[in-house]
Amino acid sequence: MIDYTVLYKSELSVNADWPSEIRWDTFISGFTVAERVKRVFDKANAGSKHWLVFPEYRFAKEQYPPGSFASESRHEAEYLKSFWDTLNGDVSKGTLGIDITGFIRPYLIFLLRWLAEQGVRRFDAIYSEPDIYGKREETKFSESVTEVRQVAGFEGVHDHDTSNDYLIIGAGYDDQLIAHVAGSGPTRLRSSSCKKSRSIGRIRPMTR
Repeated sequence: MIDYTVLYKSELSVNADWPSEIRWDTFISGFTVAERVKRVFDKANAGSKHWLVFPEYRFAKEQYPPGSFASESRHEAEYLKSFWDTLNGDVSKGTLGIDITGFIRPYLIFLLRWLAEQGVRRFDAIYSEPDIYGKREETKFSESVTEVRQVAGFEGVHDHDTSNDYLIIGAGYDDQLIAHVAGSGPTRLRSSSCKKSRSIGRIRPMTR
């Protein structure tokens, strides 16, 4: 039977107080300097709250929030396993909230796999979207590309025949990253194999 409750969504205000029943045993957030991310972290009512500082953001140590977790590893599996080892108790037996706003995508994707393997079957995901990006379509989300690779835990089986392969790209403003993925190694695309897909609508601040 399909559990349709995984599709439930609700909206929380980043300005007003949150209902008292919105509470988690553990709350995790990817640290950024964005005010909306800090506000959500401050408002989150949880038994324990954890900031993750990702090395790709290149924060100086004096910028780290108190008690945050940081690692020099840029491999999502190594990073998240190291963080998970610092947690006390069995997280799978309690409620879990994750603010994914500041998460870098490979870490977020691997986290889903990791949570499943740790026995976590349900958690609340929060995403806070700005009303508008300061430079709109000219906003720069990244400055350089170090490599194009598969996400840990989701590697596919290598096959020399790529004639029937499809590459699905979640297109956004970061056109330089999209270009690197589309033109990388065995995933290079011929114009005849490129398919367009409509983008989904705006995602509002929400939790399940």
